[in-house]
Amino acid sequence: MLNYIQMGNKKSPKTLLFIHGSGCNYKIFGEVYKYLTDYNCILIDLNGHGKSEGKCSPTVEGYIDNVTAFIKSSEVIKNEQDITIIGYSMGGGIVLGVALKKLPNVKKVVVLSGGAKFTKLKDSELMKKYHKTNELDMNLTIQCFTANKPTPLILKYVDTLEQDPNVTINDLTACEKFDISNQIKNIDIPVKIFVARDEILVLKEYADFVNTQIKDSILTVFENGRHFLLVSKGKEVAKEINSFISD
Repeated sequence: MLNYIQMGNKKSPKTLLFIHGSGCNYKIFGEVYKYLTDYNCILIDLNGHGKSEGKCSPTVEGYIDNVTAFIKSSEVIKNEQDITIIGYSMGGGIVLGVALKKLPNVKKVVVLSGGAKFTKLKDSELMKKYHKTNELDMNLTIQCFTANKPTPLILKYVDTLEQDPNVTINDLTACEKFDISNQIKNIDIPVKIFVARDEILVLKEYADFVNTQIKDSILTVFENGRHFLLVSKGKEVAKEINSFISD
């Protein structure tokens, strides 16, 4: 059973389902969903993360199946008729995978700092160091989130990340193997994509690729924000999401 919290306007005809990324939990969306409370917001912890039961999935496809099952069978969402799925980082890959399932009540997709493949992840300084030492370097991790000295806001959200490094390692390793890039052209619902130009972990080229492959997609590029775009630019991201949902 996936843990979730429900926030905002439960009577709204529009539901937003938030799916987090590698080594995090629903709390990572704090700076975004607080500006979207006019909608019925449901934020989940993936299996093995936060307060959800079960083990982490060894593949991103496993998470895609779990989120699909949640939408189909969970009492809190299965009867909602207008769902926008919002995925961050690995969650961006998950929501693209869910979109390919063509669930009738999933109407729109938001990809935040994510992609349909993460094939160059192994070449990042963070993962090169991990594959050499078998440990995650926290300083390199923070460099992925900000180009400058981390602000108190950045550090607040670093503190929400999963404490067990094995969870993060599992997810990053799963992302290295993930690739649905040859399938996403079949997504036939609107997709909104966000990325920071100064990304060094989930590269801008992934966002560009999704944008070129999906006919009904819009790409918004922020000049900075790195992989914590949803934290440092949360209000601006939420405003763009609101416009996308309202169209």
